[in-house]
Amino acid sequence: MHVLTEIVFDFTSFFAVATALVLSHELGHYLAARANGVRVDVFSIGFGPELVGRNDRAGTRWKLCAIPLGGYIKMFGEDDPSLDERNRAVSFQGKGLGRRAIIAVAGPLANFVFAALLIAALIAFLGASRGVSFSIAGAALLLCKAIALTWQLVVGTAAAVTHFLLGAHGPHQLVGPIRLAQVTGTFAHKGILVLTGVTAILSVNLGVTNLLPIPSLDGGHLLFYLAEAVRGRPVGKQTETYAMRIGLFLVITLLALGTWNDLVHFGILGLA
Repeated sequence: MHVLTEIVFDFTSFFAVATALVLSHELGHYLAARANGVRVDVFSIGFGPELVGRNDRAGTRWKLCAIPLGGYIKMFGEDDPSLDERNRAVSFQGKGLGRRAIIAVAGPLANFVFAALLIAALIAFLGASRGVSFSIAGAALLLCKAIALTWQLVVGTAAAVTHFLLGAHGPHQLVGPIRLAQVTGTFAHKGILVLTGVTAILSVNLGVTNLLPIPSLDGGHLLFYLAEAVRGRPVGKQTETYAMRIGLFLVITLLALGTWNDLVHFGILGLA
């Protein structure tokens, strides 16, 4: 019974952290889309059947779905270039290259901002616990320090990801959702401050990973936009579709490999 309770606690902590990270990421895309005049049809946390949802005045369907890993926004006209002039004006495809790139990069950027805010909150709390009071100038300095620490995390994470892609670390070191849940639960047991710090680190990891030039990730979209800027015209629809399928296959393969490593690590497959 104790083991079951621990498993439930670990996965509950993991899903709570994952939801916060996905929410901040997709909120970045959403705000950038709305700021650039794009209508957003769906803002979903999770995939699969909808559990609960509502429509806002702007026509966006906000919903929570049954599979709580990941999320997405669906922008109007995202996959339909054949729109009349009126509808094209509020569609994603109707926006210029620069605006589409801003919308794509806004998700990872939101993860970095979220991490910086969490780090700033940690510094402020630790300072307050020691009797430190912050003036306006002190608060600005605190925020600058949080941004600097976040940037260090970004650079360190990017270096680690690069080393992995270059083969410096074997595929057996890839961690999947099961071990991530265990690690999250372990840190959650240590208290909210420790969990906040871990959430900031994971937020940076999510932002950096999404900037990889892999089709189906934000970095893949940016790669297509770069190709469009160089060629003077968009990449062919069929080419983009095939590239997206390959990118999705790669992401699923990495997730499956990480899950396999987790199962081996815990001896579930009898291979540890």
